[in-house]
Amino acid sequence: MDDHPRSLFNELDLDWSRFARSGSARCSLQRWRRLEPVFAAFESVETLLAGLRSRTDLDHRDVVWFALLRIARTDTDARRVALFALWPGLNVVAQRYGRRWDYDDTAAEVIAAALEHIASYPMHRTSSPAANIVLDVRNRLHTLRRREEALSEVTGATLDVDAAACVPTAAQPGSA
Repeated sequence: MDDHPRSLFNELDLDWSRFARSGSARCSLQRWRRLEPVFAAFESVETLLAGLRSRTDLDHRDVVWFALLRIARTDTDARRVALFALWPGLNVVAQRYGRRWDYDDTAAEVIAAALEHIASYPMHRTSSPAANIVLDVRNRLHTLRRREEALSEVTGATLDVDAAACVPTAAQPGSA
């Protein structure tokens, strides 16, 4: 758990507890087994979570991740499982940047960015999808921080994470 008792990450933890025991989780896993044979090895979403976080057979773990990410393009329960599997790394990112911005706003940005990357993960990236997603989220927040710093140098004002996300970059239309 993190130091923020009512944070979105704690809500995510509670949501996982409810979901993992639900009929929806069992039905989703059955459906995924029909789509991706690699899921036959998992008895429940809890054992799937353990497989996604495993540090033993990294190549097999990546195979499981890629199967989940293919399904997550159109399946909200698959996105939920992926998000919770990434929780430890995402929480570290939120805590790091939460010192700069309001923690709750930062956690919301981290979760939104993670869900976006989960739903649209580029399958041409052939290794370590979990690490890549966490790094992509961290890079997104780093970019927001750099935008904020650049604007602060010009205006003397500081921004929160939401405002920094709205500042166009040189590559975006409408930016000077």
